[in-house]
Amino acid sequence: VETDLSKEDVKAIADIFDGKETYTDTVGGTASCGFSTDVSVTIDGKTYCFAMDGCFIVKTDMSYFNLSLEENNQLKAILQKYGFYFPCV
Repeated sequence: VETDLSKEDVKAIADIFDGKETYTDTVGGTASCGFSTDVSVTIDGKTYCFAMDGCFIVKTDMSYFNLSLEENNQLKAILQKYGFYFPCV
């Protein structure tokens, strides 16, 4: 499914992602969660891919950041309105 998110949902997602400390995966463990641009959103030209196994990791470019349980639940609730379901592997 490819669709535009509402302005409210884009803001809510951006608020969840705001200020997250990113890291790189130098040993390959994070990549095992499975990421694809088919399971992503693009905000202000930046693509955020979600761990397809449902874990609380978001990938952007070659870096990653973690979400808390609450943030993950908020994000998944927003994305479900647009046809995202996790796990999706």
